[in-house]
Amino acid sequence: MIAECMREDNNLRRKVGRRSALKTTGALFSVSMIAGCIGDSSADGQNGSSDDDNTQSNNESSGEGIDDLDEPITLREASLLDANHFLRQATLIEWTSAVTERTDGMIQFDHNPGNVLGPNYLDLIRSGAVDLCTISAGHFSETAPLTLAMSGAFPGSIEEMPYLDQAFWKMHDGVFKETVWDANNIKPLAGGHTVPGNIQTVGTKIEEIDDFSGLLFRDQGSVAGDEFELLGAQATDVDFADAYQALERGVIDGLDFAIPAIGPVSFDEVLDYSTTNVAKASPAQYQCINLDTFNSLPTEVQEIMIEEAEKTRKDYFRLSHEQQQQDIETLSETMEMYELEDHVLEEMNERWQETRGIWINRVDGGEQIVEEFDREFENVIDNPLW
Repeated sequence: MIAECMREDNNLRRKVGRRSALKTTGALFSVSMIAGCIGDSSADGQNGSSDDDNTQSNNESSGEGIDDLDEPITLREASLLDANHFLRQATLIEWTSAVTERTDGMIQFDHNPGNVLGPNYLDLIRSGAVDLCTISAGHFSETAPLTLAMSGAFPGSIEEMPYLDQAFWKMHDGVFKETVWDANNIKPLAGGHTVPGNIQTVGTKIEEIDDFSGLLFRDQGSVAGDEFELLGAQATDVDFADAYQALERGVIDGLDFAIPAIGPVSFDEVLDYSTTNVAKASPAQYQCINLDTFNSLPTEVQEIMIEEAEKTRKDYFRLSHEQQQQDIETLSETMEMYELEDHVLEEMNERWQETRGIWINRVDGGEQIVEEFDREFENVIDNPLW
């Protein structure tokens, strides 16, 4: 549970000290979307309808206060996440409801969940076709060299991930602000990292490093393939849409996925095994608003949006871990869910040391990003954001 993750600072500081503040050990986690969230988009009145006449689309300021608005503004929101997805309901829907309430109904939302306007959410939000969007780091793969960094993909362990998450959020106002967000006309409001990716397989149960030999895994991009190859396996590109059939037909032997994402896409129907204590990936989801749209809103509305986003941001990681504990129990009915022994995890992390250098060499400004991350991580250990 999250209480175990957020253990006493002095214990974590001793651990970090032994690991030289993350500079010498650990794995570079690969980008991973919570893709299991595609589905029905009709729940809670979120039917994809919109009123174009009332949709905010210009970037002229509407004044300082809510009273400066002549009529309600409807902001169009789109998401890959299913309407009933636990993170959508507990974060985005809670946020939009609070904004509407605090603005006395002057800011309303046209919800389009379940991928009804997808799949290219990056183009949708930066062009202003939608005002708000839930996007993942993976959407930036073709336009920004910081995809992996934005996913929280740096050395760490499950216990350290709450702090990894906070360190990366601080970087959104640092090295990422101009090069990623401003460059794409986007402002991140909330979101963050969910739970680590674990390793799932068909047929072969991974219990020792040697068990990876001869297996073929799905390569999600960045250093994900390198991670598997460093363990003795091979990796190949497989689109997410094709992953189920690839597993079912034996084209690939496994993948790395966040446990809460397995059930919604029915991967448990074709998978046999899943680890539960590997920290291979840290999926990142961000609730964002088009920057022109944000700047056009009254200052009072902007402040309300930021204040409410801060509340949901603090819950993002906690909710994900609580959901994972429930999903482990549920998935145990159809799959074998198990922990790797400590000596296997240690050898895995030792082999993954190389991925840090690999990533730095592949990314423009990679060394600067790593240095800033290390600084921010050390800062949040002493002064947690939440």
